[in-house]
Amino acid sequence: MADIIFPGDEPVDIVGATRLPTNVDLAFWKGDSQEFFIDMENEDHSPIDLSGVTPTAVIRASFNSNPTYPFTCTISGNRVRLYLPSSMSKTIPAGDYIWNFQLENIATHDVRTYLAGDVTVYAEVDN
Repeated sequence: MADIIFPGDEPVDIVGATRLPTNVDLAFWKGDSQEFFIDMENEDHSPIDLSGVTPTAVIRASFNSNPTYPFTCTISGNRVRLYLPSSMSKTIPAGDYIWNFQLENIATHDVRTYLAGDVTVYAEVDN
């Protein structure tokens, strides 16, 4: 399972290993950096071993559309950090998008989507 945790927040939802992706909608100002963490745990709250997996998260206008706006994903223990720097978010035109977070097993290339949802990017007030 996974908890999505925004900096300063407590976990609010649990994703089980046999469930469909949890819907998590994002909204932010164009040009602002975005950072959040996902703690990966088993049903008994023990940490999931993330060795041998590659995390990815991406924003796009629609399924299979280009361009894509990838998050930088890093793993520390059973925690995945998703980071969208200002340099990337300022290239996203204001509007509505979709996103997802996946883990890929490096050895088998099996992919599992844990989180997905809508994204709203608001135009910058201070250009």
